[in-house]
Amino acid sequence: MPGPWASWLSGAATGATIELQGEAVSAEAASFFDSTPTAELTAVHPERSEAAPAAERSRGTRSTTSPRPPKLVRMSRSRPSAPVALVCGHVTLDRAAGALVPGGAAYYAGHALRALGARVRVLAGAGADFPPAALAGLDVALVPAPRTTVFENVHAPDGARAQRVLAAAPALDPASLPEAWRSADLLFLAPVLGEVAPDRFRAAVRARAVGLGVQGLVRAVAPDGAVHQPRWEFDPALLAGVDAAFVGEDDVRGQGDLVARLAASVPVVAFTHGRAGCELVLRGRTRRVGAYPTREVDPTGAGDVFAAAMLLALSRGADPVDAARLGAAAASVVVEGVGGEALPRVGEAPGRAARVPVLD
Repeated sequence: MPGPWASWLSGAATGATIELQGEAVSAEAASFFDSTPTAELTAVHPERSEAAPAAERSRGTRSTTSPRPPKLVRMSRSRPSAPVALVCGHVTLDRAAGALVPGGAAYYAGHALRALGARVRVLAGAGADFPPAALAGLDVALVPAPRTTVFENVHAPDGARAQRVLAAAPALDPASLPEAWRSADLLFLAPVLGEVAPDRFRAAVRARAVGLGVQGLVRAVAPDGAVHQPRWEFDPALLAGVDAAFVGEDDVRGQGDLVARLAASVPVVAFTHGRAGCELVLRGRTRRVGAYPTREVDPTGAGDVFAAAMLLALSRGADPVDAARLGAAAASVVVEGVGGEALPRVGEAPGRAARVPVLD
């Protein structure tokens, strides 16, 4: 396994550091690949099953309810050396070819992180229509909702995506996090429809590296369910404590200078361009990283997997450019299957990362 990825994943210190939450963090001696979760954790939170107001469902407005922490029914086990990853955001059902399949940033990111050896904890909301087996192997605190969030996705030949929302679960509350989950190696905030308030979750969790998937914060839902993207204006304080923000070409439509505005508030911004690779904006400097050559079958989840792998590498002390190469390698795996069928193979990414070019 050539390149720096071998030393991160085998536990050899590299001396590389990145400023995370004001601290210089070096790569730790730990293996990503020797941790195999053996059971699933399920959380029950019945008092949150009431229907949310329509405005909350469509825009992800946080609830004023202060729920009790979920009841933990089953616990998973993994080796103490495994990095702990906490992912917050709804799982979804995505309509594809007439069928509903599991999806959502938390689903793709969670399974990618597990394939890379992390112990993964997911806080999500879903209805009884979501198949529990889709989250097997992950620690899950599932907040019951009247219905799971359902997307209908249509991809144009150039990769552009049009979406409709057929159902939406209520917003998540950080009070639903089990107390034992409030410290992690990495925190990935992965909203799909505004259900995660970055500032509130960041305040609730102490993590070495905090990442934000921007896609769910720029979306709004029209009365007919069509997803559109009014310009997202945010107070920089909303992103305080976020180390890396992830944004794709679909996310910037109608957003003007969104990447520049993110870069003014977040140390690392990854702007992905599918087959064309990504741009990294690093405190005013821009670097470009290419893509791993592969045969794409389905692009769904590629951005989520990229973000998860890159954030995991950052949390282990990787340079942002090398972290993005691992992210690109991981994304190249997931697009080789339909939906999430290639997720168990994301562990192949470190072996591909050395072939991801640095363009400048």
